[in-house]
Amino acid sequence: MKKLKMTAQGHPPLCMIFGDSGMGKTTDCGYSFPNALFIAAPGALMSIEATCGYKPAEIDASDITDATSKIKQLLEQGAEYDAVVVDDFSFLHQKELAKWEEKIRGNNQFAKYNKTNDAVLMFRNTARYAGLSVIVNCWE
Repeated sequence: MKKLKMTAQGHPPLCMIFGDSGMGKTTDCGYSFPNALFIAAPGALMSIEATCGYKPAEIDASDITDATSKIKQLLEQGAEYDAVVVDDFSFLHQKELAKWEEKIRGNNQFAKYNKTNDAVLMFRNTARYAGLSVIVNCWE
């Protein structure tokens, strides 16, 4: 039987880490990606400082659309990071949905979900072709 060789050479990963709150997702990313730019709410990365012993580079984002914009801006500037870690993507998703709930009124109850889904797909496309590893943390 011929053995298949699968490789992703030249294509940095787009990964999702999923688990309950407190399981160590943030700390795992701190150990795994010390040269990453973290997109996180203020105070969200304290576990990295306490456990990994360093203060990661970080910026905040208001929602998924804003995180996507910041990744694009990072790429345009040619910043010296080997990865982008979004901690946490579930929170940004909630904020994205809330933004569209506020903006969209009327009979189409699915419009807010469609707009939020569009934002997630745009993020995915940007991350896929960023040329560096992109990792997102998520919870249920």
